[in-house]
Amino acid sequence: CLVQMLYAIYIRPTKATLLIRVILFAVCLPLLKLAGLLDAENALGLLDIILLLVNAAEVWCRRDAREKTSLLFRSGLLLFFCCDLSITFRSLTDGRVHDFIDFFVWIFYIPSQVLLTLSYIRSDDQLPVKDADDIGEDDMDTYDITLAGLETKSERKIQVTAGEDGQTGDIVIRAVIDGQEYTASDRCYLPAYQKFRDMLLEAGYGIKCNGSRINAVQSGMMEATERIYLVEQGKQAMMKDIVNIWDHAEIDTFPDTAQQREFFEQWSGM
Repeated sequence: CLVQMLYAIYIRPTKATLLIRVILFAVCLPLLKLAGLLDAENALGLLDIILLLVNAAEVWCRRDAREKTSLLFRSGLLLFFCCDLSITFRSLTDGRVHDFIDFFVWIFYIPSQVLLTLSYIRSDDQLPVKDADDIGEDDMDTYDITLAGLETKSERKIQVTAGEDGQTGDIVIRAVIDGQEYTASDRCYLPAYQKFRDMLLEAGYGIKCNGSRINAVQSGMMEATERIYLVEQGKQAMMKDIVNIWDHAEIDTFPDTAQQREFFEQWSGM
């Protein structure tokens, strides 16, 4: 499971594909119980094959994931899924059928590991090359947000562009305010937002978005996306707590990163 989670983070899943993973697991787990096969080992095996299935589907079907990954990696992941599927069928059979399927487990497993290893060794040669004019453009989104003057209390609308830089893979956030450009970047989305927000706080503006709430936190699986949790002290983060970092928030206090981090440390140590 851990390997597939790392692959998912590398692929940078979308909100939809994260939801697909959750729904598939939620639907299949009761079926496992009805079949009398529910135990910790089988539950982890189910999670592993679901993660692998969606990972393989993403790298072949999603344009941005396909561009990010090499043909070697995509092929290796597909063969890895076939291997896991064969293991599942093998566990449900016996006799000659079991032995026959066992043969295919290795037929799929060995090439998958070779291809995945080669995809890492030859990563620079295998990834598709973008034109210089396309770098950093395709993955940028535009958001209309509200700024609040910390001293004047007046509000104004601005446009912010945010997304993955095609050259570095970092999350980049940009805005121009009164002719002054503000740019922040980080490998993960919330830290990039926090750097951008702190710049604007220093300039005298608070951002009226969910990411500015003191209880905004982000999990590792979300770090490449604009999704965050709005958590409560003493309570675990739930699916219902997920919001978009840029959605409007009717707030009048604007904590900085240090204050958010202090809240997070208190919450995570509950």
